[in-house]
Amino acid sequence: MHFKRLPHIDAPGLIQHIVFCTHTAHRDENDAEAMGRSPGGRFLIGALADHVQDVLLSQQGETYILFAWCVMPNHVHVLVQPRAKSIAQLIKAWKALSSRGSNAPKPLWQKNYFDRYMRDEEQVWFTSKYIEANPVAAGLVERAEQWRWSSAWKERRR
Repeated sequence: MHFKRLPHIDAPGLIQHIVFCTHTAHRDENDAEAMGRSPGGRFLIGALADHVQDVLLSQQGETYILFAWCVMPNHVHVLVQPRAKSIAQLIKAWKALSSRGSNAPKPLWQKNYFDRYMRDEEQVWFTSKYIEANPVAAGLVERAEQWRWSSAWKERRR
């Protein structure tokens, strides 16, 4: 299956799980199965991960509603409901803003992204938990609350 050929369902108001990868996350950005599984491209940590997370949170509640997010070392998961902009517009803005002023290799992001719209509240809940558990599944932390670049960590701090 080729990543670029997958149709995107893009309409304001739909809740969608979005995944976008760093440019060097894997060798073939057309291979959806390999997305984010490569050991290469692990540079979304520290100050750059803080910056990417700040960009995601910058218009939360105004332009979109974030249900869950996780900045991983080589990709980003977002569960989002845009208010007026399309998903493509949001992702373009996130990628542009997070690339500016960073010391990361250029280009920072792959051109395309993966999206899946949520059909019901149960799928939103399940996907939120999946996103927040991503650092645990990758062996980066023992509990989701320990990963500071995710909605799980933010919830713990409230």
